[in-house]
Amino acid sequence: MEMAGGSVVVVSWVGNARVGVFIRGPRGSDAAPVVARLGPHADVLEKRLDARFGNSANSLLGRELRMDMSDRANWPTAIDWLHDQLHHYRVVLDEVLAGAEGNHALKSHDEIPNGGADLADCDRISDSSPSSSAFAA
Repeated sequence: MEMAGGSVVVVSWVGNARVGVFIRGPRGSDAAPVVARLGPHADVLEKRLDARFGNSANSLLGRELRMDMSDRANWPTAIDWLHDQLHHYRVVLDEVLAGAEGNHALKSHDEIPNGGADLADCDRISDSSPSSSAFAA
């Protein structure tokens, strides 16, 4: 997710016993700009996302769903949950940050260089665990 004023990546991941989402900066980046950008809105974001802001340097506002991912019958539920969470995170971040800044905080897919083509595909769930992917919105 590319935001005006800096990048925020909403990551979806798949483990053996759970799936989840969280927020971080671009891969290999310092978390300080993301914490500085989102920190003033921590209370609202925690309530709207039903997640703790946290104090991790690598991930913020994480959520998890416990589910046996070795059972392929669970995959459709996991995919739906991840999809819903990714969409919800995008909407909440846009509304909270746009309200604070008086505009749309998130860039559309067309405004991201290469249309976000250099980012991993968020619709992929593989047998490997854990895996993560980011999406651009």
